[in-house]
Amino acid sequence: MRVDNVAEIDVKDCVRNAAEAVAAENLDAYIGCFCEKVRPKLRRQAAIVFVTHDVGLELLDSHLMGDANDTADIAVKYRATLSAESWDIVSTLGLVREDGSWRIAAEKVQARAAVGGRESGGSGGQVFRFGGGGDAVLNPPDDGLPADIGRRPGGGCANGRCGVR
Repeated sequence: MRVDNVAEIDVKDCVRNAAEAVAAENLDAYIGCFCEKVRPKLRRQAAIVFVTHDVGLELLDSHLMGDANDTADIAVKYRATLSAESWDIVSTLGLVREDGSWRIAAEKVQARAAVGGRESGGSGGQVFRFGGGGDAVLNPPDDGLPADIGRRPGGGCANGRCGVR
């Protein structure tokens, strides 16, 4: 093993461990892959997703983009599955070194596509992500609003409902 690729191996191991924890629906192992700052909120969100869906996350590809001291960035492609629907997602993950181990600190989704080419409704396409355990909107749920009222995701609103257009 080359000395200069130790960080790359450790970063990729962290990401692979997170994907395997999701596939096993092992909440504690999944949360352990994230930095302390995001764990409390992520634990609550992921726990709800794990008990309401059959969840899967398969890491398809990954490439280290850079690492410096205690931070790293990695590009990943993974397949996220919630119940019977799946998406291929390309993201960049920001990792930090905490207590000598790499932990995921942030995710920025670059692209996503429903497997089979079918997108979910007009919800903005949120899906289960590495760092977004609570973004489980497969199809807009029955939220009591008429179907012809558009929904806009974001802003911290439950299922995008506060962004009614």
